[in-house]
Amino acid sequence: MISEAIFSRMRRVFLATGHEFKLRWNGKLYELVAPNKPICHPLEISLIGQNNLTGHKIKDIQKVTKKSVKWILGFHHGLINNKKKYKNEDYLDGYNEGQYFANKEKLS
Repeated sequence: MISEAIFSRMRRVFLATGHEFKLRWNGKLYELVAPNKPICHPLEISLIGQNNLTGHKIKDIQKVTKKSVKWILGFHHGLINNKKKYKNEDYLDGYNEGQYFANKEKLS
């Protein structure tokens, strides 16, 4: 499960901006770009202000969340309510957490 601190940060930033932001890699950190740009994925929010990242979003999300690529894919599919595609335990855990996040945000 994602740490509560990261989950809280994801909710705060995702909701506070009205989903109208985008991330940019400046060579050292991810930073928010001007409003009214394409939306940012909730997992990308965990990257904002983190040090020692590479600029490769999936690898950086893995490092910050300590989750596998399969978990990240599952989270994304659960978030957008896509049909489950794999039976891998990491994927299913991510899928369930993505659905939980999406449903929790609908109730907020």
